[in-house]
Amino acid sequence: KLNAGIEVNTIARSSGAITPQSAVDEVVFVRADETAIPSDWTNATVQSIDAKIAATNGAITFTPSQYYNIDKTKNTYLIGYHPKTGATLADGVITFTELNGQQDIMYAPVVNGNKSTTEALTPSFSHKLSQLKFKFVKGSGYTGAATVTAIKVKGTKLPASMAIADGTITYASSTTDLDAFTGKTYAINEEATAITANEVIMVQTGASAIKLDITLSDATEFTDVAVTLTTAASTAHVITLTFTQKEISSTATIGQWTEDNSNNTNVQ
Repeated sequence: KLNAGIEVNTIARSSGAITPQSAVDEVVFVRADETAIPSDWTNATVQSIDAKIAATNGAITFTPSQYYNIDKTKNTYLIGYHPKTGATLADGVITFTELNGQQDIMYAPVVNGNKSTTEALTPSFSHKLSQLKFKFVKGSGYTGAATVTAIKVKGTKLPASMAIADGTITYASSTTDLDAFTGKTYAINEEATAITANEVIMVQTGASAIKLDITLSDATEFTDVAVTLTTAASTAHVITLTFTQKEISSTATIGQWTEDNSNNTNVQ
């Protein structure tokens, strides 16, 4: 028996937001039955088991059901991760493909028990990436009626792999532009319109040179808008974009006065 815990920060998966009381599919547990914890999780006895986390109480269901080894000198060691789709486990490393910034990568460090264990094991999942979510606000003097139709996040790398033993993420060698949301538009209001929970974006931890390209419905574009933040794992960063009315700006040149002395009149 296992009961999972999930860190408090809201984070997105492919079909919604994972919160501490959400039902979570696409979970995998890696199992090894040994007398001591495996050093690198690459030996032949390691297995992968599909699992789901139930809403509210975090109860975990394995497919197929799992049982402790009949030999009580052997412990069952379990490490969990999410998601399953686009993730391939081999030689102690999970390799990721098909990521687009919408997937929540989670990791639960090893827990263990044997046939004498009476309490449910409690793996604790943490979010390995940072979350960006956006709000859109009307600033001083802004009278436009345009909506935000697209945000492209630049300057961050996608995860390439994760080590089963300790959850260390290795990132791709080059950056990838990511769409903050797709197929939706968001109004610019005084009340600060926020993007929906399933449209938040997951980015590389430690990415501090992030820039945004923002497109409005009236074809206005803002490019390379700098965002200064220190992204930390399992942290949700709320970025408020305030749109202000651009003042009319012009520069005048004043010509020199030229004297005309040809207009002579006699006054008597």
